[in-house]
Amino acid sequence: MPNIPPAVQCSTEVIVAHTASQVPSASLELTSLRFPVDKKFASVPLSSLLHIARRFPRLTRLECYITISSPATLELDLDTHIAHQALEILSVDGPISQKDQIPVATYLSLLFPHLKAIETSNGSTEDWDYVYSMVKMCQTVSFGV
Repeated sequence: MPNIPPAVQCSTEVIVAHTASQVPSASLELTSLRFPVDKKFASVPLSSLLHIARRFPRLTRLECYITISSPATLELDLDTHIAHQALEILSVDGPISQKDQIPVATYLSLLFPHLKAIETSNGSTEDWDYVYSMVKMCQTVSFGV
């Protein structure tokens, strides 16, 4: 197996469902994945976090610019979904409207039940801080964390 560093920085390609499956199997060992948080380079649709979580089970840190199109339609099939146990830090940028905050927090709490921090930059701190407080509330209610 090739020696792959524990962190990779992607510059222009965004990993989504159809490309995540084409990543070499050695990538399963990645613990950190960083996309530029500047939207002009790359953005990750919120729904693609599920595909990233499935492809990189040991990922503890993910940094990306998230685009949110319709969080009301985000659903996780809890019968077939295995929560991503490793991710602890989600470093994000991107706007999030007040109406999207609770649906996004619910989705993130189900997808990443051991999330310990949401870090932000470029002025969206207050909105994402609220999302993280809702994630913690969901974790407490759902898992007694």
